[in-house]
Amino acid sequence: MQKLVAEFLGTFMLLLCGVGAIVLTATGTLNAGLLGIALGHGMGVMFMAYSVGSISGAHFNPAVSFAFLVTRRLPVKDFFGYVLAQLLGAASAVWTLQSLLPEAAKKVNYGTPGFFAGLDLNAGLRVEILFTAILTFVIFRVGTHQNHPQAPLIVGLMITALICAAGPLTGLMLNPARAFGPTLFSGQWTDHWVFWLGPFVGALLGAFVAESLKEKDHA
Repeated sequence: MQKLVAEFLGTFMLLLCGVGAIVLTATGTLNAGLLGIALGHGMGVMFMAYSVGSISGAHFNPAVSFAFLVTRRLPVKDFFGYVLAQLLGAASAVWTLQSLLPEAAKKVNYGTPGFFAGLDLNAGLRVEILFTAILTFVIFRVGTHQNHPQAPLIVGLMITALICAAGPLTGLMLNPARAFGPTLFSGQWTDHWVFWLGPFVGALLGAFVAESLKEKDHA
């Protein structure tokens, strides 16, 4: 139960900070810009990973949990609980934002992802796969293999950098829960599967590449 609470809280803060930056920009009280929005997501993950990472591993992301499941680092019984806690945390964060700032939240479509810059569906899927693979690779190498004491900082900055690099293309979810929470309120489920399939495939690729390098660490 402690692990599930940790995953709920971490995902809640990820969306509260990340989507919150988007919503506050819509009110005119904050001009976050792309960097500010990226920092909201990255720092939300960072602070919560420092806070509860020792309890649950600080996944805060169903795709990352799936990668840990496939690499036998997370039991099946824990995987489904993790995903449920993450989805509930994401939905709760968006509910909180729309309760506090209903007009602003609606104006930005609750942070629902979409394709921008003329991207088609296939290109958007490839973006989510590629950048989630990069993120998962870093999580495994820094957080799992090296057990680096500053892993939360490194992963948080990686998320920030990735969103700065490709955020305008798809919203760059990297995380099915990040897409699910806003979409639950906007009701725009068209192409929502992209934000599940892309991160899941990307997380697997990133994890497998990282695991192959682990063998070289001990060579």
